Amino acid sequence: TGRVNLVVNGKIDETCHRGFPTPWAAFTHFTGLEKFFPTSSLFSKYTLGYLGYDTEHEVDAVGGMFMLMSRKVGQKVGWWDEQFPLYGEDLDLCYRLKEHGYKNLYWPQVVLEHYKGATTGMSKTSRKVTSASKATTRRVKGWSIQAMEIFYQKHYAPKYPFYVNWIVMLGIRLLKFKRVVLAH
Repeated sequence: TGRVNLVVNGKIDETCHRGFPTPWAAFTHFTGLEKFFPTSSLFSKYTLGYLGYDTEHEVDAVGGMFMLMSRKVGQKVGWWDEQFPLYGEDLDLCYRLKEHGYKNLYWPQVVLEHYKGATTGMSKTSRKVTSASKATTRRVKGWSIQAMEIFYQKHYAPKYPFYVNWIVMLGIRLLKFKRVVLAH
């Protein structure tokens, strides 16, 4: 994928340049630790900030808003998993690409301008340009959390012991409470 600039504020959309949400990467991201150490390979595994945004390199995952692959590769690994409700399907596809030995590359020379969240009203930066109702935004926030649960259960739960899975699921549910219940 190329670099994705957010139209509303001009910043780079970190979803075009990210790591997989392992329990540690997700913990440092959602607790805000990553913001204190944005170039640390220990604390910025979620956004891969330590790799920088100016050079071409391999990343774990790219954003589905601008992803290119051959039909042959897509058919081999399987296209979008439809159990994901609007979010997470790009991350899942990138994970499966890696499992099959393919690389996900970030190319900053190719720039796409994107109205992140304009369709759903999820992004703070695009709320001024969206026509999504508050009910739609709330429903979509729930879907984003559901996608986290699906991804974790599909790819990570079998790899971790019960207590780690329990802690992760608790964290996801707390995030859902914060985003969906407390935000409205």
